[in-house]
Amino acid sequence: MRFVMTLLGVALGAAAYGAEPQTLAEGSWVCATPEAYDEAIASERKGQDPQALEIELRAKCIRMTSERLADVMAPFVAEVDRSGDKARVSFIIEVYERGATGAEARGTPQPRGGLNRQIKYVGWTAAANLRAQ
Repeated sequence: MRFVMTLLGVALGAAAYGAEPQTLAEGSWVCATPEAYDEAIASERKGQDPQALEIELRAKCIRMTSERLADVMAPFVAEVDRSGDKARVSFIIEVYERGATGAEARGTPQPRGGLNRQIKYVGWTAAANLRAQ
């Protein structure tokens, strides 16, 4: 019975996240709203520096650099919704911070001298930015 429950859980999990794992195109934007995504793309097309633009829009958008894409955790990127040419996606990025943390300063040891955090992102991007993993 436990095997059947496990198998059912795996099957339902695969169905919920799509049959094939997905990721995002390098350099793509994921924003809190479709309008914020359009703003990021319009600014980028005007020739604004992507790094400066990322700082300007950090409250509502994240640019998917190669480093961030490498830190996206399985089941990678799930498409939650679609509206026209945009897709609402969800994914988790694991961030590893090296160096002294508050816990280390208090004498609590951290694994490998740093701290792992998992941050869940839910936002909008162009559906064309989704790629098979």
